[in-house]
Amino acid sequence: MSIPAFSRGISLLEVLVALTIFSIGAIGLSGWMTLAARATHAAYLRTQASFLAGDMVERMRANPAGVRADAYEGEAQGGVPACGIAAACMPAALAAHDRAMWAARLQTVLPNGKGAIHCDRDMALPPAGKPPAFGGLCTMTVRWLERGAGDREHRAAATRSLAWVFQP
Repeated sequence: MSIPAFSRGISLLEVLVALTIFSIGAIGLSGWMTLAARATHAAYLRTQASFLAGDMVERMRANPAGVRADAYEGEAQGGVPACGIAAACMPAALAAHDRAMWAARLQTVLPNGKGAIHCDRDMALPPAGKPPAFGGLCTMTVRWLERGAGDREHRAAATRSLAWVFQP
């Protein structure tokens, strides 16, 4: 049986069309994978910011005298910790240590990571004979740079922030 002349090369043409369709699908899939990787990294950074904020809240709750003395107030700045594991610390020195450790972790884990704490006091007087409790609220802000996961106009790095209002 002979093949007509007009049908020769048809199967090669079908293979080329199928390969073109497959290639376009593969390019689209790789774009989605890139977008998913960026979104996963953004979620990782947000999780780390939340973890570091929670760690600092717990440090403040463990040092109420330092909170009452406003030793945690202001921008987190690195430096040499005032005290460590081997030496006992006064509340203000422990707060300086906590702030230095927090600043170092923010810089290590988050791109251009910075943090600040501001506390507003409740002016109620404590009962006689009891240490004054901190009755106010504190606001913690953690900031970092995050590369956008959108289209070409929205891929530039932007500052993201996490604000947390809590009572120490």
